[in-house]
Amino acid sequence: MNDCSKTHGLMGAAVTGKPVTECQDLNEVFLSALPAFGGAYLRRVYDAMKAVIEKRIPLVVTCAGPITVSDQHRAWLIPLLRAANTAYLTVTDAICYHDGHDCLRKTVERPIREVELFGDDAKLRENGVIRVADTGFEEQVLFDQDAVTTEILQRPEFQKRMTTTERNYLLGKLYSEREKALGVAPGLLSTCAEMELPVFIGAPADGSLFLNSVKLWTLARLGKIHYGFDYDLHEDVFESCAYHHWGLFGSEAKSLAILILGGGVPKNYSLQPEPMLSQIFFLENIRGYDYDAQIASHRRQFVLVRSGRGRVLGQGQPRDIYDANGKHAGRLLHLHAFHCSRPGRQRPAPQPARAAAALRQTR
Repeated sequence: MNDCSKTHGLMGAAVTGKPVTECQDLNEVFLSALPAFGGAYLRRVYDAMKAVIEKRIPLVVTCAGPITVSDQHRAWLIPLLRAANTAYLTVTDAICYHDGHDCLRKTVERPIREVELFGDDAKLRENGVIRVADTGFEEQVLFDQDAVTTEILQRPEFQKRMTTTERNYLLGKLYSEREKALGVAPGLLSTCAEMELPVFIGAPADGSLFLNSVKLWTLARLGKIHYGFDYDLHEDVFESCAYHHWGLFGSEAKSLAILILGGGVPKNYSLQPEPMLSQIFFLENIRGYDYDAQIASHRRQFVLVRSGRGRVLGQGQPRDIYDANGKHAGRLLHLHAFHCSRPGRQRPAPQPARAAAALRQTR
């Protein structure tokens, strides 16, 4: 058997796990204490993302789900964005909306509390408590957030057509002002604004921030107010394509990676630049992501993909799917380990205008 393995490469290293009590850090846990089965799946995702960070490959991160409600953005997403050479982030409008709850007013603790996942929803509703999975907050938080959003969207700098990245940059700067005034830890949008990290929204009409915009649009249509905010979705998609093109040809690594947290629209939006560039613009030598990892807790799977050169990954499903029962705990452990790598970004992502100009020169 040993001769067979040596001759034909049918077997690899011995399956030997190091006791976690003897591991010095989380990095050693992943590399030495997870030899097979579900642990090996975790290790493969960890190895791929660790390589992305250490090689400073521009990383696209997509995130679905109310991560700013659960405060996981502060726990591990922001550290990940800072540790990696992050190119851009794609989220939902709801993530941006809930990101503002912590800076509505001065509080001793977060207004978002723990609630029973399988509790009495009727009782919660009768008492004005909004439940999001196993978190909850008073209904007044939403009314206050709507009032703040309405005021922000009427400010002069918002009275024009803009991309979702520009809206989120402006929103992040305003959130930052409120957070600093109230002594609140920086949230997701304020951190991204400080890092000049683009934040896309694949479905900008699906969320309460846009619902408040619809209210103002309606009032303007009735002649009650002047309101000029609108989205430039053509420029939005073009900008995402510019970043993809920059990653392949303008970045130092000449490569791209993507980490998909969940799925849905954020995933689909961030996978479409490659077919847009290759099949719609007919540009040459366009490829997808060289490193692709998807963590989909709702499917109880860890998904790892390495896309081949020239392969269209945009509209397809990942090719290699690995089942694991890590779920949220696995996600936290996996991502928490990222910031143990070389911290700090080697260089900022390209500004939208500069990246878009570079793409236009290829035409």
